[in-house]
Amino acid sequence: MKAKHIFLILFAAVLTSGLITVGSLLFRQIIDYEDFRADRFGFPYYWVEHVLMNFAGPTDKWNINIENLAKNFTIYFITCFAVFSLTFVRKLARKRNKLGITKLKE
Repeated sequence: MKAKHIFLILFAAVLTSGLITVGSLLFRQIIDYEDFRADRFGFPYYWVEHVLMNFAGPTDKWNINIENLAKNFTIYFITCFAVFSLTFVRKLARKRNKLGITKLKE
């Protein structure tokens, strides 16, 4: 594989995983206890939390968890990289089969 192909796969994986991570903010989990109310955003790990009420009374506080953001981005990046790499390798193999090439060039 050429370096430009690897760069393209990495670039596409980073871009796609970033979009999916930001898009995961559409997943909302409502936490509602007697003395605590919050909305958590992000999937599979929440990374944005909006606290609406705690034991002291009404609040309006936003918390961003960078560790969970990094976990989400890493999970999505590995998945996207694997999908794009396998797609490219499969396409390359089909092209070689059409040309009748059985040995890889180094």
